[in-house]
Amino acid sequence: MDILIHIFASINLKHKPMRILLSVFFIACTMFAFSQTIVSTTPANKNVVIEEFTGIHCGYCPDGHKIAQQIINANPGRVWGINIHQGSYASPGAGEPDYRTPFGDAIAGQSGLTGYPAGTVNRHLFAGLSQGSGTAMSRGSWTSATTTALGEASCVNVAVDADVDYLTRQATVLVEVYYTSSSAQSSNFLNLALIQDYIKGPQSGASTYNPTMVTTDGQYWHMHMLRELITGQWGIEITNTTATTFWDSTFVFTIPSDYYGIPVDISNVELVAFVTESHQEILSAHGDHLPLPTKDAGVISIANVPAYTCAGTFTPSVNIKNFGSDTLTSVDIVYYLEGETPATYNWVGSLPTGSDADVVLAQVTSSSSGAVNFIVKTENPNLSTDMNTINDSTINRVGIYTASNAAPLTEDFASSFPPGDIVAYDATNDGINWIRATANGGSAFINWYNISSGRTDDLILPPLDFTGMSNMALSFVVAYRQYSSENDKLQVDVSTNCGTSWTTLWTKSGSALSTGAATTSPFTSPSASEWRNEIVDLTSYDNTDDVLIRFRATSNYGNNLLLDNINIDANMSVLDVDDNVSLSLFPNPADNATTLRIESNQSSDALISIYNTLGEMVYSSSTYVNNGVNEVNLNTSGLVNGMYFVNIQVVEEMYNLRLSIAR
Repeated sequence: MDILIHIFASINLKHKPMRILLSVFFIACTMFAFSQTIVSTTPANKNVVIEEFTGIHCGYCPDGHKIAQQIINANPGRVWGINIHQGSYASPGAGEPDYRTPFGDAIAGQSGLTGYPAGTVNRHLFAGLSQGSGTAMSRGSWTSATTTALGEASCVNVAVDADVDYLTRQATVLVEVYYTSSSAQSSNFLNLALIQDYIKGPQSGASTYNPTMVTTDGQYWHMHMLRELITGQWGIEITNTTATTFWDSTFVFTIPSDYYGIPVDISNVELVAFVTESHQEILSAHGDHLPLPTKDAGVISIANVPAYTCAGTFTPSVNIKNFGSDTLTSVDIVYYLEGETPATYNWVGSLPTGSDADVVLAQVTSSSSGAVNFIVKTENPNLSTDMNTINDSTINRVGIYTASNAAPLTEDFASSFPPGDIVAYDATNDGINWIRATANGGSAFINWYNISSGRTDDLILPPLDFTGMSNMALSFVVAYRQYSSENDKLQVDVSTNCGTSWTTLWTKSGSALSTGAATTSPFTSPSASEWRNEIVDLTSYDNTDDVLIRFRATSNYGNNLLLDNINIDANMSVLDVDDNVSLSLFPNPADNATTLRIESNQSSDALISIYNTLGEMVYSSSTYVNNGVNEVNLNTSGLVNGMYFVNIQVVEEMYNLRLSIAR
């Protein structure tokens, strides 16, 4: 008896609403065993599914990835990997991709795992190999467990044949199941998993434990990543599991451009089908990659694009790859600075499937100054339409600093990032960089919680013209808490030769940088008291043009830092008096209040007086300063706009600063 069933399923998932159309054909044929087309009816041993539980912050997980891949390579057509990002190590930090799915926690929950990386082999309990009492095993046990499973007879054979229309992204997947003997269970479940290879992203421990998968830009190729369970959490029930039963199903569905916010490159998708007893024991499996598009060229990376240039020119190069099944003989490489006229390089050659080539492009010259995106994309492979556009383009941000910006500069990171002409530069290519956080109404955020020790990231301000300006200073606020005792470091560097050389003017690390108690939780939401004002003396650069300033963040694998309210202006009154006392006023100019910062190496009374330009005292107060940093709030609401002189008597000496009131 043939049964035809059409299922239209609307699935609402936590991360992304998505509608999937499934046309599912169930043909149950106990009498017509030879109606199969792709599945074998000959008894065979089990094929294997390795479900690996992993995460981007699991330092030993790349070793697990390598071991699983070695097992797959040693048993072609017999073993399939499904990498499931799940658990605390899979939780993304700020600005990081979220590779988790709605399915991972339930699958991991029945495995009994006690540490990461963990894996199951056919969801079977192998005596003496499990981490605890469940089916999960540490990576050192996967090879022997797989060898055992591959030698066991299976009651069922599984076969998959997958196809896709690249223009419509509609996949058609035929799954056939044949029982060569009866299952121990009266009903089984058919599961169909969609997995994807070559997803580029961050990964702890990659360079140590699986360096061959580290990309040219310092990130990591994630393989066999679970993207979707087409048949739902636990599959579709097969109600007849006796010998000679034949069952098949054709799944027709549109592959979205992304699953849960992570793009889907169809050319790297594989469909893996497996039959389970209940929700545990996997009886056998089979998988099939979607066929490559015939014509598909793409960009792997671009090089020789500086973070910034004061010349206004650079000569980029691009690495292109043939992702299609036809040999690539020509492709147009279009490249341009955003907002300017594109240029086209007509590449010709011969690239077989999977091959790549480095191409040096013509010099790029900017017609304006500022930070802008540099875009490279491929078009018209073999003079035809590209069938898979998801891999066609790459973007780098570059600062074109052919002219200085006029000082002053203020930045509060209230909207886009990086803002204006500022460049965020991943100096050591680990795939994690300065991003915008929402704290304090918007701030710059560096994710030291998830950045390996020694990695640096720069926030580069545009060059400024201080000509005709004096008493220049930089002020900013910072919030940071250590993880325990790590020495994460923030420094302020200045260059007047477009970065050929740098001078470090300010640096703090570890406990000196900290603004709150250490915490092992990611530091993302500072309280008001955890923001500290810092002032950097720039008077050495008074009346100087082309002053380039960068904030350099160096990770010690500690906790996160937030930076906000950058202000560079004249008359900010920074005075390094001597070895005993350092004084500063901020903000300056002020409106209704300003803060006097006194750094002293001993405790003392402090007398503070403010005089106008006529020599009249308009404000006075006294306070007691302790050894260290002291901040005194001065109420200036009663002062009219203009210039004032602040006298401070501390440690038996008298010092003078200038203060400007401007509303």
